[in-house]
Amino acid sequence: MIGKSARSGGQQGKVLVLGKLGNTRACLAVVRSLGRRGLAVHLAVREPDRGPVAACRYLKQVHCLPAYEAGPRQWLARLLELVRREDFEAVFPVTDAGIIPLQEHRRELGELEGRFALLNDLAYRVSYNKGRTRELAVDQGIPVAEGGVFECADAASRFAEKHGFPVVIKPISSFTEDNLSSKQFVQTLYCADDINALFARRPASYIVERYFHGLGCGVEFLANKGDILFAFQHERVHQPLHGGGSSYRKSVELHGGLLAASRKLVQALDYTGVGMIEYKLNPSADAFIFVEINGRFWGSLPLAMATGADFPAWLYAMLWHGATDFAPGYRVPHYGRNILLDAEWLVRNLRADKSDPTLMTEPLGSVVAELRHVFLGRESWDTWAWDDPLPFFSEFGWFLRKLPSALVQHHHP
Repeated sequence: MIGKSARSGGQQGKVLVLGKLGNTRACLAVVRSLGRRGLAVHLAVREPDRGPVAACRYLKQVHCLPAYEAGPRQWLARLLELVRREDFEAVFPVTDAGIIPLQEHRRELGELEGRFALLNDLAYRVSYNKGRTRELAVDQGIPVAEGGVFECADAASRFAEKHGFPVVIKPISSFTEDNLSSKQFVQTLYCADDINALFARRPASYIVERYFHGLGCGVEFLANKGDILFAFQHERVHQPLHGGGSSYRKSVELHGGLLAASRKLVQALDYTGVGMIEYKLNPSADAFIFVEINGRFWGSLPLAMATGADFPAWLYAMLWHGATDFAPGYRVPHYGRNILLDAEWLVRNLRADKSDPTLMTEPLGSVVAELRHVFLGRESWDTWAWDDPLPFFSEFGWFLRKLPSALVQHHHP
C-alpha cells in the first residue's frame, strides 16, 4: 500500500473511507477504529440510503459519488475533487467497488497518490486473481487442492468425474472493473449438470478443485515491505452450507504451518498493508490447503478488533506515521457473531440434510450451547458497541426496509 507519514500542508487527522452505508462488517469497523483514535472520519458512498453505518457516532459526514460503471472518468474526477476540497490526510478504500477502480487508475492520481492506501501493483494483480494466487502458492510450496483452470464445461466435468464430486468452482475474480455491483461467488457443485448449467449461464474460465474436508480459517495480517508485523487467526464456526463468508467465528491461536505459509506469500508479494489469507484446515490430520488472498479489510474484522487487534488504526499509524512496532497477542477464544446473517444461517441449518458430509452444518445442541459464550463475556456482535450502540438498532430497521426486495430476489433468482 502507498502512504506517507507526513505531507506538506493540509489538515492532519482527517480521513476518508470509501465504503457502503450497509456494510456492517468491514466498513463500520474501520470507521469506528479510526474515529476512536480521534480522527475526523468521512465516508464516500455511491448510494445515499441510510444504512447502519450512517448511525455511527464516529462518522462526521457522508459524501455521494457517482457509480463508477456509469462513467469512470467522472467518478475519479469527483473523488479527487473531494479529496482536494476536504484536504483529507488519508483515504481508505474498504470495499472492492472502491479498491479496484483506484488500483486500475492509480497513475492518474497524480500528486494525491500518497494519500491513498493502495497495494503495490504485484500484490494487487495477484491477490485479485484467484488463478495467479493459486500459481503463487504452488511456486512457494504451499499445499493447494488438486485442480486447475478450465475454460469449458466438458473439461471441467471430466476432471470432476475423475476425482469425484462434489467439486469447488471458483471465478478467476470475484469482481471486475466492468462489473463492480455483481459478485461472482465460489460454489460447490455436485454433478455434471450443475457444471454445464454454470458454464451455460456465464461462459468464462473457472478454477475447479477437488473438495477438501476441513475448517475454514483465516490468517489476518499487517505487513510492511513483505514482513508481517502482526498476525491474527480466526476459525469459522457458522458459514453458508456450501461455503462462503462466516456469520459466526472465533479467534484461535496462530497455527505454525498457516503462519509460515502466510509469511512466504506476503514476502513474495513484497506486501505492504492489511490482508487476510484463507485456508482450509483438517485438524485431525494436521493438513491444510491454501484457498485465496483477500487484499483488503475482511468481513470478520469486527472479531479481530474485539480481541484487541486494531488493524485499521494500526494501518493508519504505519502508513502515515511510520509505526512498525505492534505488540503480539490477542484474546482467545473469543467469538464474533453477525446477528442478521447468523439468523439466516440458523434457518438454513435447521432445514439442511445433516447426513451430507459436504454441508457445513451444526447439530442443534451445539448451536444452543454456543449461547454460553455470551454469558461468559467472550462473544461480541459485529454492530454492537457500548460506546456506539445506534448502528446495532439501525441495522434492524435497515434490514426491514431491504426485506421486500430480498424476498423478491429469493423467489425470482
